[in-house]
Amino acid sequence: MLTEETFLSLLGEDWRRELSELEDAYDDYAADCECGLRHVETCIEDFISEMNRSDGYNYIDTYRERTKEFDSVVEKLIRRNLPLTIESIKSHIRDIAGIRIIARYRDDVDKIVQALQRPNSFVIEEIKDYVSSPKPNGYRSVHMIVKKQIWFSQTMKEVPVEIQIRSMAMDLWASHEHYLYYKGSDVGAPRYQSRLSVTASLLDSVDSLFIAARDDVPTNDKELIETLNRLLNVVAPDYHITRRHKMKPNKTTKTPVAETTETI
Repeated sequence: MLTEETFLSLLGEDWRRELSELEDAYDDYAADCECGLRHVETCIEDFISEMNRSDGYNYIDTYRERTKEFDSVVEKLIRRNLPLTIESIKSHIRDIAGIRIIARYRDDVDKIVQALQRPNSFVIEEIKDYVSSPKPNGYRSVHMIVKKQIWFSQTMKEVPVEIQIRSMAMDLWASHEHYLYYKGSDVGAPRYQSRLSVTASLLDSVDSLFIAARDDVPTNDKELIETLNRLLNVVAPDYHITRRHKMKPNKTTKTPVAETTETI
C-alpha cells in the first residue's frame, strides 16, 4: 500500500503544489457527495420505518456510512493509471460517499435490493451483484451506484452515492479480508486466495443454516456434513465433522475432532 509520505517523496515541488490544489477541490466535491449521502440515508431510514409498520420485521440489521479520504482516492487513481484531476475523480471514482447495509440473512439482501429499486428520490446508475456471482476470492455483496440531485442556494448538483448490501456472514468475511490486506498480508498469493474462497463458501453454508433455522426447515444432515468436510479439507485437513457427541481422532492424522448427533 502506497503511503502518503512515500508518494509525496516521489513528487517534485510543482506536483506537490498541484496535489494540494487537487485536495482543496476534492474537499469541496466530497462535501457535495456527503449531502447526497445524507439524503440517501433518509430514504433508508424511511424504508426501515415502512418495514417495521408493514411486516413487523426489519430486513436491515444495521448500516454505516463513510466518505473516502483524499489519500485513498489518489492511490486509487494511480493504481488505475488515471489522471490526477478533479474531473477524473468525478468521472471514475463513483464511491466517494457510501452506505453499507448489513442484512441479518442472505435472502434479505435480495429483498432490500428490490425495495431500493422502487421509484425513489434517487436514480440507480449501476448494480453489481457479487452475491449471485462472487468474485474469485469469494467476496459477496451487492453494489449499487445511485445518483442524487441536491439543490443548493444557487444551483443544482447531481452526485453519486454507493450502496453496498450484504449479510452478516458476508460482512464477517469482508472484514477479515480487509484486515489481512491492510496489515500487509500477501492476500493476492494463491494460498490466500484459496483459503479466502473456501472460507467464503463455509460462511455461505452458515448463511443457509441460519435461514433454515429461521424458517424451521429440515436440512439434509449427511449432504451438508459432506459439503462442509470437503471445504474444511482444503484449509484444515486435520479436522472433520461427523454426527456423534464425542471427540474422535481423525483416522489419518490421529487429531481429536468434535462429533455431534444433533440435527443441523
